[in-house]
Amino acid sequence: MSTDDNIPQTDTPGVDLKLVGPALRAIRMEQGLSQTHTAERAGITKAMLSSYETGKALPALSSLVPVLKVLYSDLRRLQDTMDRLSLAAGVKPTPVERISLECELGRAVLQLVNRLTAPQREPESPAAEAAPSL
Repeated sequence: MSTDDNIPQTDTPGVDLKLVGPALRAIRMEQGLSQTHTAERAGITKAMLSSYETGKALPALSSLVPVLKVLYSDLRRLQDTMDRLSLAAGVKPTPVERISLECELGRAVLQLVNRLTAPQREPESPAAEAAPSL
């Protein structure tokens, strides 16, 4: 099985998720940051960041957002960098494809924000359950 088989496909025509890794690498290198520094600050291993950058793995949004924060970047810049890499490869997304990708990225960010800001239930302590009520 090739590494391309491990990269999920998007429903959006013209969106190549294999460009996420090279785009991360390009942004990191523009910032002059090492993989080690970036990975440590983002809370992932250097091997994991390397696998993202080489396209061997596609980062989950929960890993991607911290990496982008370390790179002083955001999903818009990631998308712009992916577009730039696509153009260099001779592929140009149509305006509709670009809007569709923006919507997908927006939905993914909203889901992550909702998950991160959802109220957390405090686990009940065993002592509280065993205490007799009066």
